Amino acid sequence: MKSAALKKLSAVQLKRAVGIYRDDDKVTILKAAKTPLGAVELDKRSVDLDSDPEQASIAMRDLIKEAISEKKPPTVVIGLRASAVTFMSEQHEEPDHAGSLAAGEQQHAPAAEPGVLIDQLAISAAKTKYLLTGKVRKEEVSSTLAYTDEDDPSPRYEPVPWAAWRASIYHAPLRPKRGTHLRFILGKRHGLAILGNERWPLAWQLLSYEPQDKGESIIQANQLLSLYAKRRLAIPQVDEVSAQGDTKLPEGWGIVEDTIGRAVTQLEGPDYGAELIAFGLALGGLEADADCLDLARSLQKPKTLLAMMPWGQAVFVASLFAVMAGVLWTHSKKLERHLQATAEANSAVVWSGGIDIKKLKLEHAALTREVSPLEKFMRRDILLSEAVASLVSEMPGKIWLESIHASDQIWERSPNKSLGEKYLIVRCGASLTTSRSVPAEIEELVHNVSQSEYFQDNLPVVKLADINWKREGAAAGYSLFTVVSMPGKKS
Repeated sequence: MKSAALKKLSAVQLKRAVGIYRDDDKVTILKAAKTPLGAVELDKRSVDLDSDPEQASIAMRDLIKEAISEKKPPTVVIGLRASAVTFMSEQHEEPDHAGSLAAGEQQHAPAAEPGVLIDQLAISAAKTKYLLTGKVRKEEVSSTLAYTDEDDPSPRYEPVPWAAWRASIYHAPLRPKRGTHLRFILGKRHGLAILGNERWPLAWQLLSYEPQDKGESIIQANQLLSLYAKRRLAIPQVDEVSAQGDTKLPEGWGIVEDTIGRAVTQLEGPDYGAELIAFGLALGGLEADADCLDLARSLQKPKTLLAMMPWGQAVFVASLFAVMAGVLWTHSKKLERHLQATAEANSAVVWSGGIDIKKLKLEHAALTREVSPLEKFMRRDILLSEAVASLVSEMPGKIWLESIHASDQIWERSPNKSLGEKYLIVRCGASLTTSRSVPAEIEELVHNVSQSEYFQDNLPVVKLADINWKREGAAAGYSLFTVVSMPGKKS
């Protein structure tokens, strides 16, 4: 039942997105969706492009048109090569007349040089404001935008390291969640070193290496990004260093950790490559536009209010309200039918028509006063019967019962306060084998009674109250002793 419900929830798509990444003559396309249980990957495929640049651009156009040709077009995010993007981050100091930017708010980009696209994002991390700036040459994005129709939703263009950081965190969340992290996302011959927090990357370094030089590249990237964090971002130290993907080093991680002076946590996750990047791009399409850099923002037409409306979430919330309204309406109808049936049943009982409710309550109280003592008497009588039965079963063979007295506070006007609310007093006798020793049967009786299941549940405190010796001529005689059992905790 539970798994079926989870499967149905995971099938509810609140928002869909497509990540497209071109790596030389190969394009990777990955579709993802946001569900009530989180983001899920739908499908992925790779397409080989023609070596001719013009034919490759036409193929890219067809792929984008195919992605947005659905009835409800998903958000399309295209990745820009890290080497093609100039990315900077610095502490953000606004002039006094400027309003304060909230975390994730878009900053009005300054005028860029001709042929260069620029986008900026003001963020807040560790109580410090930073300004993230991305630049790219217009030729990197204008070719695909030129092939889209005016009515088509324009794709977003995002730096590849940004998408890789997002996908890496999806597969291995940051631990601890807060603070600044340095993560190495490694592949066979390429990788990324990214400095960032739980939401945004702050700086990155592209890695290219031979397998035997991977450790040296990691050490150099750690030194560069640590120095950048201190001097440009005023971050005194990195909270956690981790590695993900192809983390195998020929010489092991010991040399790297000794050189950088700290441990490197190795995490599970896919290698750095086209599929990881495409997945990160698709995840970015599921986020709000204001939380990401879009280097084609200045080329896109302004979005309408209807386009910015989160229709998937709105439909999901409306569906929840509709379901709740249906459940409440059904329940109210059941109550109405039950009330009607009860009223009809009451009207069918003729004798109850002239009875006053107050009189019924008085009769109920009088009946309770009569029945309650009888109920208590029966409960005490049963208690006494069970006590006697348990006592007799535990008595050794050479002991006889003189008398038994049971009482509780319910029946006594002046109860014995020293004994408590209820108690049991047993008077027994035992033959003396010698004139000086206490019969072993007495100790055996006290022990057996204290271990009895009934007495442990009801009267667990069992004590020997007194013992008296009686002589009959020259014989050894006998002893009379008293055992008291009462509620309480064993000492």
